[in-house]
Amino acid sequence: MTTLLREVIGDVLRQARFRVLAAVVEGGRPLAPEDRSGDRVLLLGSEGRGIRAGLLGPEDAGLTIPTRPEFPALNVSAAAAILLAWLLRAIPDPRP
Repeated sequence: MTTLLREVIGDVLRQARFRVLAAVVEGGRPLAPEDRSGDRVLLLGSEGRGIRAGLLGPEDAGLTIPTRPEFPALNVSAAAAILLAWLLRAIPDPRP
């Protein structure tokens, strides 16, 4: 499965000029305004293992949501909600 995902990410998404953003528990950087621009795809791993090693390339952004020491990790649905809300804030409100 990892090989298939790596091929899809490398051959399809990057060639289509999508920016790959991946939620990672450790080692990622904080959410930054520049991550909101352009066409993006958000990758979320499993709650137990997260994103598998070797899946992301050097041009991909590993993002870590800041947490408190007493709650060092979020479940994947909570992380998805936070990251999607954060990304959607960059889309202009179409209402007058």
